[in-house]
Amino acid sequence: MAHGEGFGLPMFEAAQNCLATAKTNDEKIIWGRAAVGFAISEKDITWLGNLADGKELITGFTLDQDMRWAIATKYVGFDLAGASARVKKEQEQDPSDRGTRAQLRCETSVASSEIKQTAWERFVAEGYGSRYLNQAAMSGFNWTHQRELLKSYVGFFFEQVPKVFQERDREFATVFYSGLYPAYIVDQDILERSQELLKKTTTNQTVLQRMLRESIDVLERAIKCQQYARTQM
Repeated sequence: MAHGEGFGLPMFEAAQNCLATAKTNDEKIIWGRAAVGFAISEKDITWLGNLADGKELITGFTLDQDMRWAIATKYVGFDLAGASARVKKEQEQDPSDRGTRAQLRCETSVASSEIKQTAWERFVAEGYGSRYLNQAAMSGFNWTHQRELLKSYVGFFFEQVPKVFQERDREFATVFYSGLYPAYIVDQDILERSQELLKKTTTNQTVLQRMLRESIDVLERAIKCQQYARTQM
């Protein structure tokens, strides 16, 4: 069910309204982060971009750097006009380690088969260096609206993840799983693939087993919620 459909105001619009009427600074930060998180359309993301650029104003509220990076990443992921310039601007404003990680996430968020392939090949080979750089790069790979582009990587994930847990250190393996498990797809096929992989794991693969069980539990709940929502439409 799309973007708050069936529950009154869309979630982004509700967060936007709450941001505009919030009284305290803490409330504004909470609703600002919510608005950034809920933005999944060109219109919503563009409004946030205008807010970041000062073309839209919320009295007493300024986007922090984490929010600005999240907006830039969404511009890239949704292939919106001015995405590259926005990333460059944030890099100039934030040359810190956080900025480096955010820029990596933007790199892998691009909706390009070539870029996805290059990133995937690096994920299963040398990676990006530290845990935090791997985490950043992998966190930009999967996007719900890019699911057609990412279709083949669902199979690649389930093929590769046992090997990653066998051959790589625990830190890298858990980041690989957390970043690349196709949690953006809520359907029976992903549930069955996860259950099948769990059955194939060996007794010494306790970490992988735990992570699969957690994913299965979340997915089962999400599917039930999805089914219930359909009955209410």
